[in-house]
Amino acid sequence: MLGKLSKYAWLNLHKVLLIGTVVLYFFLLILPFIAFGQHPLGYDTGFYRRYLTNPNISIPNLPVPGLDHTVFAPRIFLDFIHTLGFSPDVGLYGSYILLCLIFVVVFYFFVREYTDKSIALIALGLLVLSPIQYTGYWFMLYKNFFGLIFFFLTFIFLKKKWFLPASLCALIVPLSHQTSTIMLLGVLGGYVLLTLLFKKRFLIPELIILTLTLFTYLSLHPHVQQKIAAPPVGIFIEKWDFLLMTIPIILLTLIGFPKFLRILKHNYVLIAWGVLGIISPLFFLPYYQRVFLFTNYWLVLGAAVGIQSLLTSHIFDKNDHYKLVAVAIVGLMIIHGGFLVEQVLRLEPLIPQGVVQEISNLPKTIPDNASVLTSVRLAPWVQGWATAKVYAPGILKDQHPLWEWQSYWGGSDGEKIAFLSAFPQPLYIFIDNSQRDLFIPKISCVQKITQMLYVYDCRDKLSDL
Repeated sequence: MLGKLSKYAWLNLHKVLLIGTVVLYFFLLILPFIAFGQHPLGYDTGFYRRYLTNPNISIPNLPVPGLDHTVFAPRIFLDFIHTLGFSPDVGLYGSYILLCLIFVVVFYFFVREYTDKSIALIALGLLVLSPIQYTGYWFMLYKNFFGLIFFFLTFIFLKKKWFLPASLCALIVPLSHQTSTIMLLGVLGGYVLLTLLFKKRFLIPELIILTLTLFTYLSLHPHVQQKIAAPPVGIFIEKWDFLLMTIPIILLTLIGFPKFLRILKHNYVLIAWGVLGIISPLFFLPYYQRVFLFTNYWLVLGAAVGIQSLLTSHIFDKNDHYKLVAVAIVGLMIIHGGFLVEQVLRLEPLIPQGVVQEISNLPKTIPDNASVLTSVRLAPWVQGWATAKVYAPGILKDQHPLWEWQSYWGGSDGEKIAFLSAFPQPLYIFIDNSQRDLFIPKISCVQKITQMLYVYDCRDKLSDL
């Protein structure tokens, strides 16, 4: 009887800790809004906001820059958010926080499925306190986290041999996010191959899912050869920053590595995931910087195994030597949390609140049929509010090669006028003071409207050049 009560007491404690960890993560997610105001997140934020401000005329709605025809599933999700009647900002940030919360819960169940519930709970705690995870959240990786939910659901369902839901989840990934799709194909392919080599089993359902996912990806992204020849870069964290911030969980993984190896021995999915997560950054494979997220999740799992192996060995009850080791483990956890605190304090909004306020006023000044030229840094945010056509160097389907922009930036006022006159008119220029001289000709036909907004009307000067 006492054994049964003890068992249920543990289950209740586990649930309390699980819910408490998710609540803690929710607090961390809203912390940037408390500290920095209404728009604290991301570079791509404006692209998503633009999608939510457009009138719904289809499902999914018409693509916008940053959410093109390949981003099918997140657009449908955003269409649903749009129908709820929230303002674009509440709908965008609220749905993003919801996605992040769903993701950590799915990650918990993934780890639980492949290890056990105590390791899963520890892994959840490490993930919530992870500076890499917070950095990903701060970058506003909306499509990424959307795809990650279905990435991990695919492998949960495969473990349970539920092949139909696994197939559906796997097909949603290439309709959501490229990096998540590449990792899904790599891990699933590695799982099939390792099972064939070491267990002499041919996983037909998994191979069918792999083929369907690959076909879906190639149909949306036919120019794979070009990406292999010139690997694209997904802007995220640099390699040395990643290594520095993961030192505590790397050490914890090494401490529990014998037990981790025993777990890996029976889980080819985890082996394929770890190998791909390590070799991708080492060999600078496409989107390798975004793969750091996946590498971090694998290390979080390994660190959780390390902590669990120490706790089950009753290290705190042994002699002073073991107690010193225990103190060192606690110290690593404090350092892990310290890196998180450092990221929370360091990662201020990319766009200051005053600039966002100026951007939000653009629709009052710029007509819908106008054009707006701006910098790469400001372009997604201008896109989020302005209903006019937005131009910026190298993005938003810009047709000008780099050398033309370099000639423009270093050219005379006459050369600037000739370059700007080729844009659809009327033309406005939205730029901050740090780049004003690069973009604005020093001539009276460019008139200043606000601190950052200028109107260009110099076409009649072309004849004088």
